[in-house]
Amino acid sequence: MIIPKIPVIQFPKWPDIILDLHNIRLNISISVPDFKLNKRPIVLPVLPELKLPSVPNVNITLPSLPLLPNFEIPELPDLPTLPKIELPDLPPPPKLPKIFASLE
Repeated sequence: MIIPKIPVIQFPKWPDIILDLHNIRLNISISVPDFKLNKRPIVLPVLPELKLPSVPNVNITLPSLPLLPNFEIPELPDLPTLPKIELPDLPPPPKLPKIFASLE
């Protein structure tokens, strides 16, 4: 079989556009309606008196709770020191070409 080569179309690469919006000052005015409240007293009915029957004296004794044994934390040895890892020195970052130098 003969398979033709697929043409590769190169589109221009656009730079990343960053919009810095941290210094924008914006005000919004919100109008709130004015409410007029008509206050009226609430008349509550008189509640009848509640009479509880007399309760005889009752002696309640609770069993004693057992005590938990004392727990002592044993002395632990010191933790070993971590080894120092030496990382390689990284090369400096590449210098970017001046994009707008030709427009200046």
